[in-house]
Amino acid sequence: MTHDANRLESHLDRRGVGVTRRGALAAAGVALAGCSEVSNAFGPRYSEEDLSMWLTAACAGDGTVAVTLAWEWASGDGGTDPRDAALIYWDIHKWSFVDATAGETVEFETRAGNGGGEGVRFRHDDGVADASTRYHATVTLDPAGDFDPSTRNVYGEFVHVREQANGTPDEGWFGDLDTEWDVAEANAEAGQACLEAGS
Repeated sequence: MTHDANRLESHLDRRGVGVTRRGALAAAGVALAGCSEVSNAFGPRYSEEDLSMWLTAACAGDGTVAVTLAWEWASGDGGTDPRDAALIYWDIHKWSFVDATAGETVEFETRAGNGGGEGVRFRHDDGVADASTRYHATVTLDPAGDFDPSTRNVYGEFVHVREQANGTPDEGWFGDLDTEWDVAEANAEAGQACLEAGS
């Protein structure tokens, strides 16, 4: 593994550890309240506590893995314009992109790279989203290289967007968006999703 690949894995692993705190709190029975629909000059405000998010992986056939990022708004009408963004991303040395699909009010926007990572960004029309309705985006990936399945993490991130343009895509996956907050998750089981099916 090259120094750059090690650095990327370290960055992504650090992010994965940092973002699982909410899941740990939920597992410990700590209440994560929703309904933070606080009015301001621009209308309702939503926080990450208003969003539940899941990142799952399943064998899609022929050894490929379907990774799905799903989310659900807990209160209000789900959000406000402009559209929010959802991203599924991975280490380019460990996965090859095959396909992307999206559900209702979600659409594929772009493929992007960031260092040694590659991702697919989707946009979610949260302004028309309903509370307690699950929305999703899926990326199908093919394992690449010779890596231990337990190291083939895939990552998901959802960002709440305030304004449409505030930079350029060269500044990262969300560099062209004015993001207010994000929720991220890591899936460490993606690399093992097809092991049992293939044996």
